[in-house]
Amino acid sequence: MEQYREKLEAVIAKFTAAGAEKGHGGAADPRKYEGRLPTSVFQLWERLGFGVFLDGYFQLCDPDTYRPILDQALGRDSDLEPSRTHPVGFSAFGEIIAWNEDHRDVRVNLVDGQVSCRWLFAPKSGIDPNITLLTRLLLADDASFDPLDAKGKPLFKSARSRLGKVGPGHMYGFKPILAFGGNRTAASLVACEALPHMSILAQAQNLKLMGMNSYPPRVVRTIG
Repeated sequence: MEQYREKLEAVIAKFTAAGAEKGHGGAADPRKYEGRLPTSVFQLWERLGFGVFLDGYFQLCDPDTYRPILDQALGRDSDLEPSRTHPVGFSAFGEIIAWNEDHRDVRVNLVDGQVSCRWLFAPKSGIDPNITLLTRLLLADDASFDPLDAKGKPLFKSARSRLGKVGPGHMYGFKPILAFGGNRTAASLVACEALPHMSILAQAQNLKLMGMNSYPPRVVRTIG
């Protein structure tokens, strides 16, 4: 319990240290997700709400609003059922952190068409689900959430400098999207509404399930 409290306070301190811009609509009704999401999510909703954090790098979201994206991205996947996978937040480029009721934290990288879930391949016993999720959120500004351009240069700083900080429900996206022949450059990025852009990304490609327990990560199979 002490480790849980420390992790929770660490996430809250990190998300508020650089300032936070609250989104609209407050937080979801916890009764709807009781027993389906870790308790820590409800406490984050109560204390932080939905909004943009980490200087625009990440935002917490309403699971219901972004559920259609997971329906499109995951389809009828046998391991990661959309009905049991709940969006918790997403990066400035639309990479979703979700919670699966069976396999814990899931990352859905819509830009590169990849899905990863470490617990699916390497489950461990005796670990509090809250610790799993809070540990993931402590890494919400990790460099792995910052896509690289065609020359291997991270894009977040240049996108924020040119386009400004994204607001709630918005993100940076390539125009045209990479799947439609877009260029993987900072100049090709625009600020856009997250929901319709994510929907286009999810429908434009067949996502791949990645095995993250080896380097480089390997493609296990197609999602769906």
